[in-house]
Amino acid sequence: MRNLQRIICYLFLINSVFPYLIVFVCILFSSPVMSSAENIPQVVSGVVSSLARVQSVSVPRPGCPPVSSRFSHVFSATSQNLGPGVQFNPQSQECNDWLEAYGKICGPRAQGAIRALINNTQFITTNEFLGQIVTQLSNLLRQDETEKRWVFIVDPGKSSEWTTFHALQQVNKIADLVARLGNYEIVASDNVENFLNGQQSGSLPIHFIRLDDTSYSGKQISGYVTKLSTACVSYAPSGGGQERPVLHIITQYQTQIAETRIQSSGSSVHNLTLDNTSHARIISVLQKLDSTTLSTVGEMYPNAGVGDSIEERFSGIPNSIYEFKVPDNYSAFLLFVSNLIVCPNTNEELKTCADPAPVLQFACIPDIWPPYKEGGPAEPTLLQRCANDPQFRAGEECKKMLSDRAACVESLARQSADQ
Repeated sequence: MRNLQRIICYLFLINSVFPYLIVFVCILFSSPVMSSAENIPQVVSGVVSSLARVQSVSVPRPGCPPVSSRFSHVFSATSQNLGPGVQFNPQSQECNDWLEAYGKICGPRAQGAIRALINNTQFITTNEFLGQIVTQLSNLLRQDETEKRWVFIVDPGKSSEWTTFHALQQVNKIADLVARLGNYEIVASDNVENFLNGQQSGSLPIHFIRLDDTSYSGKQISGYVTKLSTACVSYAPSGGGQERPVLHIITQYQTQIAETRIQSSGSSVHNLTLDNTSHARIISVLQKLDSTTLSTVGEMYPNAGVGDSIEERFSGIPNSIYEFKVPDNYSAFLLFVSNLIVCPNTNEELKTCADPAPVLQFACIPDIWPPYKEGGPAEPTLLQRCANDPQFRAGEECKKMLSDRAACVESLARQSADQ
């Protein structure tokens, strides 16, 4: 046993020093000064010094914490959570049941509109989102060789903080990007002015980066551009011609109306240069659906969107769902993603079955809880468990719930036929 332990120790020793021995021998015998034996001590000393420098280089490895510990106070524990993951299957039994109920209760026109919305719902996974954000960030960092001071701006507890953390997790594993980032900073959005006041004149040009998911109306980002420009008033350029700060907006998607609004805000500020080129265009329902379907959807969801006409209201709604983010009234039709039944021209009156009235609901669109939100998701409802677990769905509890729901649909269908 003792001999075996010695052999293992020798193997570890050889493994740790062997690469350096190879370098030593190669340099030693390829050196032109080796032709003279009296120069051997000098060469050996130089090689040993080189090896010492090689050992001191810090190379990022996937197993090492990629986000510097100096930012531990910035990122909350919840922002480091990727989330449990959900799926959306437009061909699921729940989606089919929902469509069938719509046809019975609201008629074929409404059923066709809901079918079109289901088929044109864009479900964006966490991996797809982060992959595109990292690509956009990598492209920005590799644009040129000019040294810059990179400063990430985050909103604590919101998606920008979560996105920044996970993007840096990936970027900081890529050697050339680590070198380009340099000694980057992360600043909370409400502390930018204090950050700028603390900068010394003559420092490197400041390039702010704001990472986020999608801009639908452009109002939030354009408002932030104006706010940051105001904060930059206190940043006094040096006599050496120091550049004014640059703000790089990186999102996965922007609608056309958002893109236009953000660019307009950038043109109206004077203390900041805006770069809003790192995103793809997301298509709104206005461009996805035909006019007849749009008209029916407008009758079903008269309070969706912002504006007077359907063209205005729907130009910023793509009906997209992120795996990690609860949809809002800018990204999707809320009553639609809530799996409820609303017939056209009923002023968003929900279909119910009893008194007190439990709302008739399905589980076609997945229930989502943002991983960066405190508290965590609530326990899944009976409906969600029946929808997501085939084995549980076959049990008596689910059979009873589904039977009651089917009876409710038939009752509401009879009421609709009598009207």
